[in-house]
Amino acid sequence: MDKGLSLKPNHFKQYKDVAYLLLKFGQVPGSGLMKILSKNDPSIKFPPNMSDPVVYDPQGQGLELQNLISDIERMGPTFVRLGQLLALRPNLLPLPYLDALSRLGKHCAPVPFEAVRKTVEGELGRNLGDMFLSFDESPLSVSVLDQTHIAVLRTNASVVVKVQRPGVREQLYDDLQALDEVATLFDKYSGPEEKFDFHEALQTFRRTIIAELDLRQESHNLKALCNYLKHLDMIVVPTPVDNYSTSRVLVLNFLRGTKLPEAVTLNGLLKSERNKLAEQVFQAYLQQFLVDGFVHADPDPDNMMLTKDGKIAILDLGVVDRIAPAMQTKLIQLLLSINEGRADQAADLLVSMSSQRKNYSESDFRRTVSDVILANRDGGTDQGPVGQVFRGIVQATAKCGAILPWELSELGAALVKLDNVARIIDPRFDTRQFVARYVAQIMQKHMSSALSPAHIFHTVLETSEFIETLPSKISTILDSVANNNFKVTVHAIDEQVLISGFQKIANRITVGIVLAALIMGAALLMRVRTEFTILGYPGLAILAFIAAAGCGFALVVEVFLGDRTKKTS
Repeated sequence: MDKGLSLKPNHFKQYKDVAYLLLKFGQVPGSGLMKILSKNDPSIKFPPNMSDPVVYDPQGQGLELQNLISDIERMGPTFVRLGQLLALRPNLLPLPYLDALSRLGKHCAPVPFEAVRKTVEGELGRNLGDMFLSFDESPLSVSVLDQTHIAVLRTNASVVVKVQRPGVREQLYDDLQALDEVATLFDKYSGPEEKFDFHEALQTFRRTIIAELDLRQESHNLKALCNYLKHLDMIVVPTPVDNYSTSRVLVLNFLRGTKLPEAVTLNGLLKSERNKLAEQVFQAYLQQFLVDGFVHADPDPDNMMLTKDGKIAILDLGVVDRIAPAMQTKLIQLLLSINEGRADQAADLLVSMSSQRKNYSESDFRRTVSDVILANRDGGTDQGPVGQVFRGIVQATAKCGAILPWELSELGAALVKLDNVARIIDPRFDTRQFVARYVAQIMQKHMSSALSPAHIFHTVLETSEFIETLPSKISTILDSVANNNFKVTVHAIDEQVLISGFQKIANRITVGIVLAALIMGAALLMRVRTEFTILGYPGLAILAFIAAAGCGFALVVEVFLGDRTKKTS
């Protein structure tokens, strides 16, 4: 039986909310949602201008994107968090929608303090007064999943206490189950021309959200990031207090400072200090993407703080992704190509990295990539071009039916936000020059590591293993041939043409063997003295040489003319 809506009574609200949102805002360019909906309702029409940053309802009345934000926020924390994660993926939605979704959850209502007290005491197993000298009832910050409070431990250490919202875990699990059913239904009834794997995309976001619901994971992430960035003296990461942290409560050492967007002037910092701050912030995130593979996915200015001693603190590490070494190498090569304006090389890399939908056109894909990169190259030395180019490539190539890897989309979104961070810290910071210099340093380290004794020894071991196992592998192949079990699988468009080509090759090889036999036989006959001679040489040997030469010449002519005819046809 096909999986569809379970029609559980407790899911009716989610079904209704999703249906309402899709009917009202389903004309998101490139999503294909309106095509699915309009199959059952011909009155639903596409807007006249799909690039207009305004969404339309089924009656064609314009609705500002702010209405989309308000509707999503009314649907609850699950949908708000999904919208925030979508804002990090420029390969899924157009830019106006990404910018709108990034504003989700900015004004969440705080949880009453009594509910916070109950959660903390229930998780830690002690009264609040037994653990803290003081606990500020007013929240320091509020999000859709949790909120933070300033407190002082019995050891006189100032800390920040992050407390998960009561009931949010159960609500998210229930909402995600309902969304899973809706995504499966959409995938089932969408046609191949607008096919988009909503279920797979939802599963990716689901894993991220579920990981965020366990604050112990954030504690682990903070420790790992602190270790990775310990060599950067102007970057700090709050460290967790282990004895006071559970899956719903996370206690961190308190860093005094000001949220970065509020510290616009950065009073008291010299020009050189601002430049160093901007460099280390960029290095911290490029290192995560290109070296460590442990990525804080959202370098938003709201997630950073300027401390009292002039350092940048990275906050809120719930969302972490991991990037494989092979993908890191491709991202490094792509950054170098884009920064140097080598459009053809960048296009080759992107083609090798992308997968294709049914409407994929490689020529359009390459032309689009070249247009974006060359427009950036010829646009002068404006600040922050690399992130915009990445995001522009992801957005533009989606129209060509290309599906770029999420790592590329995430790096593009991160670079755009890092550009904003750099503008706050030091408006004169040249992001393009720094990216080029830092990526070149990474390439040099990669080359040095390839020549290290350990790497050479590893290569020698692999070669030795290959040589040792080669006889057994050859023996296996020969046994398969002897037992008539050797098979060769070929995927070809026209099998008859392929078989005919193999036959011609076999014929030519056979003729070549016969000619070689004639030449060798003639050479042996040269030593046999006979009465029949030609020009003083044994006649039979000379005739064999002439025959071999004539056949060889004829074979060369046939090969040359035949191949030339195929090229011109």
